[in-house]
Amino acid sequence: MFPPYATVGPAKSLTSFVNGWPAGEDLAELTLLAAEGALSVGIGWQGPWERFGEAAGALRGRQVSGKAVLEVPRD
Repeated sequence: MFPPYATVGPAKSLTSFVNGWPAGEDLAELTLLAAEGALSVGIGWQGPWERFGEAAGALRGRQVSGKAVLEVPRD
């Protein structure tokens, strides 16, 4: 849903991205690189899963520089 007159003015575009292929191997490689310190992962917000709304709001509001990490309990 766009606010009134959101499409008036300079040209804008809306793009979506869908991952249509298995990403498990790629994610495993990225995780390994991050664990080895070969990949810089900037974390700007970290907190428990229950604070998802707060994390999403901070990301949408551009109040976070880097990634938001949600902590999911093991049990």
